[in-house]
Amino acid sequence: MDIKALTERVRKLSAREKAITALTAAVAVFVAPYLFLYSPSSKALEAKKQALGSIEKDVSILDETVKTQAPLPPAPSMSLPHADDLGGMFMSISAEATRLGIGFISMAPESVTEKGAFTEMRLKIELRLRYRELFDFIGYLTAKHRLFLIESLSFETNDAVYPSGIAVIKAVTYLKKK
Repeated sequence: MDIKALTERVRKLSAREKAITALTAAVAVFVAPYLFLYSPSSKALEAKKQALGSIEKDVSILDETVKTQAPLPPAPSMSLPHADDLGGMFMSISAEATRLGIGFISMAPESVTEKGAFTEMRLKIELRLRYRELFDFIGYLTAKHRLFLIESLSFETNDAVYPSGIAVIKAVTYLKKK
């Protein structure tokens, strides 16, 4: 449609139709952007301001709680066991396994590597136990022997040994040099 035809149509409209058209155009230009753009974004902004105020209030409550708490005791220093205490470490692990009813199949070093001021020893431990005992044994190792790091763990069972199974733990421990 060209402009001439459009202006000719507008001239032919009655005053009432021209007023309705102008009002519709004004609504389309001013009210529609307000309803579809400004209003939803202002509501979202207000909700975010309220959430921020709630978070700030929670933070201030936590700050006050932390200020009233006693300071934490210093963390215990972890020291490497001496290389000559390796037997003691193995004995404590063996004693805990016996207490839990775990049967040792083997505990053997796979490799020993000198690393500056300490020695890295990779171990392979094979155990006959139930799943729950394995969970307890792993908990003991992580709590008592913090420098006994478990690299991999496998648990296999079959009809001959069910409900028990064979667990193979590959671990690394670090020892001080003499």
